Amino acid sequence: MKSRWRRHRLRHQEPAEMNITAFMNLMVILVPFLLITAVFSRLAVLELDLPSPNSEPSEEEPKQRLTITVRESGITVSDRDGVIKPIEKVADGYNYAALTELMVMVKDRIPQETSATLLLEPQIDYDTVIQVMDAVRVATKEQTGDTRDRELFPAIALGDAPMKSAQEPTP
Repeated sequence: MKSRWRRHRLRHQEPAEMNITAFMNLMVILVPFLLITAVFSRLAVLELDLPSPNSEPSEEEPKQRLTITVRESGITVSDRDGVIKPIEKVADGYNYAALTELMVMVKDRIPQETSATLLLEPQIDYDTVIQVMDAVRVATKEQTGDTRDRELFPAIALGDAPMKSAQEPTP
């Protein structure tokens, strides 16, 4: 009887199916997670001090207020005492090297200051903003094949440039 029972059981047994539901659930979760965490391009983050829309001007003024105004005609660097130096545009755009040199001189004059305000006209493009920020933040110096970065004014605040006044020098 046992042998008959075994034959009957073996004969009527259906072929086994592979249950891949759990595997598919794993893939549905894992594939998007891996795609989201993949690094496709390297991004750098610059911290900025942007004013909030409802903020009121603070009563406390900083000791030295360094302002870099970027206009279509050029760049003007000023502080609380007035214009330090206007930097004219060169044939191929803004003169970032001259701006960095001026920032190094200003930093030598006020070494404790770390903040600067960047005022921009509305038509200034994004690439110009980033290059001016780089020129204001860090000065790169090459010495015998070795490059050294000197921190200048890393805390940059952005704002809109005021309308050009008659007494403001033209860069």
